Amino acid sequence: MGRASRTKAARREARRSRQVIIYNPATGQPELHQVSISDEALAEWVANRERLRAQGYPDRPPDVDTPKFHVWRQPAGEPVEAPDGAGFVGSWTTLHPLGVVAKLLAVRAPDGGIILRQRVIGGDGAGMQSQVYLAAPEALGPAVDEVLEMWAALGFPAPIVATPADLEEAIRLVDPVGEAA
Repeated sequence: MGRASRTKAARREARRSRQVIIYNPATGQPELHQVSISDEALAEWVANRERLRAQGYPDRPPDVDTPKFHVWRQPAGEPVEAPDGAGFVGSWTTLHPLGVVAKLLAVRAPDGGIILRQRVIGGDGAGMQSQVYLAAPEALGPAVDEVLEMWAALGFPAPIVATPADLEEAIRLVDPVGEAA
């Protein structure tokens, strides 16, 4: 077995589904969790648990953990939308030939409106961010079109678009048999 095969096998073994006991400082009690992420990812989650919970993430380890994203699957029987109505609507990302990254993220606000965040990151890592609140969800299409037209005028190529369905597909590609569920 070559080095690459051993590395893949080690990563696969680190992600095997297992039960772990984690002390919860908020309750003072140990908790049993079923996890299928690496020990390093689990340690990272434990270190950031309070911050993630304050940001609205579930109070459990992520189901999928990659260097690019963490995913908490919706437990069977629970509604897909967060109880307060907040949720991911879509994202648009593009890379300018000069190395500048432009990102646009749309999320549903608890009151039913849309929050549209634009972030532009230069090749040196410095960036700027702006945010717009759209009271009427039907205003999202024209607002996104306006930003994309501005990006095109600045020489950005067509963006990569991600919707909630695309994120589900990405999860399926990372974990095709649903072992992390």
